[in-house]
Parts: sequence; C-alpha cells; structure tokens
Amino acid sequence: MPSTFGYPREQLKSTMRAISHELAGAGADAVVLEIADGILQAETAWLLEHLSVVAEAIKITAVDSLSACHGVQILREHRLPVRAVTGLVTRSPLASREIQMGVPVLSPADLIAGGALGLLSRQQEVYV
Repeated sequence: MPSTFGYPREQLKSTMRAISHELAGAGADAVVLEIADGILQAETAWLLEHLSVVAEAIKITAVDSLSACHGVQILREHRLPVRAVTGLVTRSPLASREIQMGVPVLSPADLIAGGALGLLSRQQEVYV
C-alpha cells in the first residue's frame, strides 16, 4: 500500500501482520516495516497500539530534537521498544546531543558504517 491514510484500520492491522508473518515464515532473519506517516497521523497513531505484536525494535526518524524526544516519549507510552533515533536531526551535533533518551542516535555516516546492524540481531523492526 502506498499510504496508510484512509486505509481501513482492521485491514491495516491484518496487512501489517500478514507481511511480517509471511516474511518471517519464509526464513527472513529480520523484517523491516516502514511506516512513513507521522506518529500523530490518525491511522499511524491507531497502529501504534498494535505494533507490539510484530515489532521487537523501533527506530524513529525525526527532523529535530524536539520531534525526536516527543516521538520517543509517545512510543514508550505505548510500551514499544525504541532502539534508535535517526533522520535529519543527526545533521546537527547540538541537536544530536540534546536527545538524551537512552537510545543511540545514528547519523547517515553511522548507518553507512553499519551502525544499525547491531540492532538487528534477529529482530523484527519497525521504522517510524
């Protein structure tokens, strides 16, 4: 599906589960699901309540430190396992230091160097 916007919620949940289970059943070591809409968008906010059944790790992408901190807080309120922060926020060393959330902050250079590989360790992941 190109977007979750307007997608029927129960169908969204069953599609997410089906994709994850199909790939895991086919022997995938890691399944990465990307949810491109913001976590405050209605369908994505609803979906957060159902991610725990398929996600063992969450990486959040943010544009600035305030978005990163608030996003991590929202994900933790849903008891979701946030493992890293990445995105445009990492372009600023100051903004990267401002994110004091107990999770790694991965810049593009970190990702190119394999910084996310240690977070994969046979987990199903979701990028938010």
